[in-house]
Amino acid sequence: DAGTVTSLADYVAGALGDHADDYDIDAITADYRDAINERLADQGITLAGDEFYGPYPRPENAGEIIADAIESVDFWTIVARHETA
Repeated sequence: DAGTVTSLADYVAGALGDHADDYDIDAITADYRDAINERLADQGITLAGDEFYGPYPRPENAGEIIADAIESVDFWTIVARHETA
């Protein structure tokens, strides 16, 4: 749940909490975005920066498609690859 976070980097840092300084936030953010985009590719939706872009008109279930893509990514596996401490 991203809550009120408006950027992917802030989401990553928030998820890491007090341990954020032990990780390469930029690398995690880039890998996480890439993994989400891999899962959205067949839907014509792309996460560019902090915004999702896709076909017009937007599919009625676009929110579900995006949520499913995000949930299918193993965030913590990506995090583990970028520990700096």
